[in-house]
Amino acid sequence: MGEFPVQVIRLDEGEEEFVLTKVDGHENLVLTGKVKLLIIEEVNGDAQVDAGKLQVERIVMQRGTNGRAKVKLAVPGGDVEIQGMINGESRVEIDAPGGIIRFAKSRQDRPEGGQINGVTQLRITAREIVFESDIGGASRIEVNLTKHGKLRFAKLDGGATLTIRKAAAADPNPVIEQGTVLGGAKVKIE
Repeated sequence: MGEFPVQVIRLDEGEEEFVLTKVDGHENLVLTGKVKLLIIEEVNGDAQVDAGKLQVERIVMQRGTNGRAKVKLAVPGGDVEIQGMINGESRVEIDAPGGIIRFAKSRQDRPEGGQINGVTQLRITAREIVFESDIGGASRIEVNLTKHGKLRFAKLDGGATLTIRKAAAADPNPVIEQGTVLGGAKVKIE
């Protein structure tokens, strides 16, 4: 995933929960093994987190990403909740073909919620995706919805682009609940 030295963190089979505290600077972490719940506090700067090979049921990103951070997550049948902002030039890839991805709405302790802003790039594969917070800036989001897929977004603004595709051509058309689209924002259904 990157140019910096890799640190591999192997999680034990019996762990219920693992908390990955603030990942910053030039850290390049690869998570392997098995855990029920992975909590990622935040990923900033040029830091990279690759949990693509980790066996996990649920992932929570508490404070999001910033800078040129890169995050790769895989939860084949599980869920991912993004509670903090995806910002800057972050690159986030989430593979959850049987799961639900939720970008949380704002709340008192996290007023930005799971907003997407800046010139971020996201690639997401899931059965259901819910963007409860705003998508803005020059963000580029590519979504692949699996069979019986659903997508809902609240607001798309600025120069953001949301591209929606079926993961397999033979799948039925997904259910899409479009929110407000403002400015030069675009929704592309392919």
